[in-house]
Amino acid sequence: MRCELGIFLYIRMCEKVASYGKKNSFTYLAAREEFPDHEIESFDDFGDLVVAVIDGVCATGIAPFYNTNRLGIHDAQTALKAHKGEVYISGVVAKRIRHSLCGFGTLESIEEIRTKNVVFDQCSQQLARLREEVKQDGDSYTNTAAAIESLKNLGDGDRERIAAIGARAAADSHNIPILVESFENPKNVTLFWKLSRDEPITVESERILVLITDASEDKLNEIREAISEAGLRMSCGWRLSNSDEHFVEIDSFYDNLALHSLCENLISRGDVLLVGGYDTAVKSALMAAIESET
Repeated sequence: MRCELGIFLYIRMCEKVASYGKKNSFTYLAAREEFPDHEIESFDDFGDLVVAVIDGVCATGIAPFYNTNRLGIHDAQTALKAHKGEVYISGVVAKRIRHSLCGFGTLESIEEIRTKNVVFDQCSQQLARLREEVKQDGDSYTNTAAAIESLKNLGDGDRERIAAIGARAAADSHNIPILVESFENPKNVTLFWKLSRDEPITVESERILVLITDASEDKLNEIREAISEAGLRMSCGWRLSNSDEHFVEIDSFYDNLALHSLCENLISRGDVLLVGGYDTAVKSALMAAIESET
């Protein structure tokens, strides 16, 4: 009986995926699309999501880390940094993000818009067409689905003056009218990390994400030189908010052994911490998502 219970719990863990944000948030929808046969467990805190993967409560996790209009999503990066060496990036998912402006009033009656802060950057062009005095409330909500759900509880005096931005699926689930479809800026794409407890095997990876522990200009130049001497390329890099540390992606140019050797060298010197490894196919996925207009 105990053995059967253990097997059952193991299977349940293998079926669960940790997602940031409640049902019908964009991360939830990305997780549902990527893992259609798995149970999605939602978390309102990036740190709790990461711990769920580390502890084996969930087999993997999905967390947003970059947007073409917002750039770095620092909450996810900070959570990963806090658990470096315990959780890794196993893949990247690129999704075209389409926002809807929804509410019970009209464009002319809107006095306040609710969503999460990063969304205002993603919808800046459309927002500029509204009246200047429209208030933007992004501090009260950790995800777009929660902002949209809040419209259900508005009193009669607020129903026509308050709107929200998020996924159409969230608005439809609460029967909230869509005021403007595709409210986002053009080519609005978010990259999501897939998280795993298992350290990646760098020799099998075509792209590596590392955390440089000393991001002084001298150290960065030294690492850039090491990457160049290995015949590889630093695809991109960004400084972690309020920190001297840098995330850097290194592309193998399909020479996986050279990438593996470089990473072993940098890690042994203590210059970097391995964060993740994944296929360069993410480049194609990103470009396809950016260029797609459907």
